[in-house]
Amino acid sequence: MPFGEGPRICIGMRFAKMQMTAGLITLLKKYRLELAEGMETEVALQPTSITTQPIGGIYLKLIQRDGWEQRILQAST
Repeated sequence: MPFGEGPRICIGMRFAKMQMTAGLITLLKKYRLELAEGMETEVALQPTSITTQPIGGIYLKLIQRDGWEQRILQAST
């Protein structure tokens, strides 16, 4: 859902974008991403799509990072 434009723009747009960024950062701190088994490294893109969209999608595997809590605590002190 778009946030709108001009004088009727959504007042929560900046907050929503900040929350999405914080959520993505938290996810990437806790996990690392790898291609799922069987995924090709070369991807064909959908030619009729407005946005960059791979044909058949991309399957990823989330692998939990070891010791991420300690690194965050050390960085904050």
